[in-house]
Amino acid sequence: MASSGLEFSTKGLQSVCPTGIDSFDDLIGGGFALTSVNIIEEDQFQMYSSMLVKAYLSSAIYAEQEIIIFSPTLSHGKCRFIRELPSFTRDDPLSSGNGVSPAKDFSKMKIAFRYSNIPSRFDENIEQKRFDFGEYIDANLLESMTIKFYDHSELIKILREKSLEQKSDKVCRIFIDQLGSPNSSIEINQLPRLMHQLKSLMRRLTKSVSIITMVTASIPQYDLIDDHSIRQKLYFESDSAIRFTTFSDDDESNPYRQDYVGLVQLLRLPQLNSLAPYNPNLITTDYGLKLHTTKRFLSIEPLALPPDLGETVNRFTSSSQATDKLHCTKQTDF
Repeated sequence: MASSGLEFSTKGLQSVCPTGIDSFDDLIGGGFALTSVNIIEEDQFQMYSSMLVKAYLSSAIYAEQEIIIFSPTLSHGKCRFIRELPSFTRDDPLSSGNGVSPAKDFSKMKIAFRYSNIPSRFDENIEQKRFDFGEYIDANLLESMTIKFYDHSELIKILREKSLEQKSDKVCRIFIDQLGSPNSSIEINQLPRLMHQLKSLMRRLTKSVSIITMVTASIPQYDLIDDHSIRQKLYFESDSAIRFTTFSDDDESNPYRQDYVGLVQLLRLPQLNSLAPYNPNLITTDYGLKLHTTKRFLSIEPLALPPDLGETVNRFTSSSQATDKLHCTKQTDF
């Protein structure tokens, strides 16, 4: 990885910021592209979506990039969310013990058939950042970074000022937290206009990338999941949109609950500098969330049903059939 913390996607002809979760970066072409606006719909308990955000922020800290956070609840660098950012590690959660991961050595693993669908990086020479959620980032390293905090009401003003300056050569990662939350100073009906302004400003911030976490609160007037018209407008203005869903432990009818802790749905893929998104390995828009090594590592994998132990073994269930069987457990899309 370059010292700037960027990777260059030779297929998408653009610079991207890796999120720190390799399997997720593989799905979206290496990471979030510069100048892009990316929406993340939080899962019910904000567990796995927050892990992606924390890896995204930790990647910026280790690459010495700028960080700007707009949040109604995060206001300083000593808050719990920031203190619990994951630490960088060279350990491979999928390693077989000899330093070789199943993704790279799946041809020798006849039993682990599901690993044959794990995609590979578009550039094998790039060193990947991997984060351990069981170890927090070093406090001294965290204090050496300058993280700026603002309220949602200051979003357009601050980014407009930054677009006029454009003096820094550093990459800036922007995190907009809990958009649509009851704690936010921005009303739900104002979000489409705000998103349009944000996208316009981001196109001028050539060294910046932004992600937005969108809440799925149960309060009717703040429930974006039920307001289809607003959701469609937000997705239309964004460059990519990803939804996280947590599986319930009580749902015994869910065939994926045994192997996965949740679901990731790719609602919109980035199309910057291209007529279509580059992703030759995209076999489905639904992926499973899996925790490895005592819940310290998060990975996103193609959904695979457990082996059939009956008389007739059908291991090679197509992705379309697997997705159909999951309709009863996932949320209805707009």
